Amino acid sequence: MRQCNFITFGNVLREVKTESFEITEAKHLPDYRIPRHRHNSMNIVCVLKGSFVESFQNKEFTCSPNNFIFKPVGAIHSDHFQKSGSHTILISIKNEKIRRLGQLVKIFEDIRLLNSAENLSVIEKIHNEISAPDNLSEFALEGLTLELFTNFSRQIFKKQNPADPKWLVRAKDYIHANFDQKLSLSIVADQIGVHPSHLARVFRQNYQVSIGEYVRKLRIEFAAGQLINTEKSLPEISAEAGFYDQSHFTNLFKKTYGTTPANFRISKGKN
Repeated sequence: MRQCNFITFGNVLREVKTESFEITEAKHLPDYRIPRHRHNSMNIVCVLKGSFVESFQNKEFTCSPNNFIFKPVGAIHSDHFQKSGSHTILISIKNEKIRRLGQLVKIFEDIRLLNSAENLSVIEKIHNEISAPDNLSEFALEGLTLELFTNFSRQIFKKQNPADPKWLVRAKDYIHANFDQKLSLSIVADQIGVHPSHLARVFRQNYQVSIGEYVRKLRIEFAAGQLINTEKSLPEISAEAGFYDQSHFTNLFKKTYGTTPANFRISKGKN
């Protein structure tokens, strides 16, 4: 079994070490496969471009742009990079610094795939720091990485009721990882092994919205992040967010933010 402390078999573009973290930016070739291996440190990977499938013993994730995948120490997995290859940032925690992070390490207690529009700007800042480092970049990267972990800790734990059944948490994680795909109540229910009507009732009881409303919220949040942090066209963003009708995207965005996607981008300094 291979043990890896870094992204293997890829083109490593940059590696930066700070007091507590190792940050690696890398690209992988299209249709490349990495056999089963494990890392001896906790890590999080953000997909900037492209996609890959990461397979574990009892679960499989399709990782696409702006997905974040969390892996605990020793999680055995394999990777298959898709036709477009991939461009990723991997952040590993130095084992001797784990205690320093306190409760934040709980986000690595399980394998999970999340999408968070609010963290796209943090990743963009991390990318900028490692792309053009100066004598203060190490301090900036420490702070930005801690901010990233804090945001995810709040997303995962603060917003979920401790009494939530584990299957409901899995359903929520699955929705976060696949909100840009064609989702239905039956698809989510099949993934976690519960009856659709039971899922719908318990989800609304715990989160005060239907699954459809929750998915729309995630898509709009993702689109807002893309408008702020990328130069992609509105049709591109609409499609990547999972909308198949741009007029529907525009109407829903305006209803949520009180302005059109184009005006929103201009107001944030993007034009």
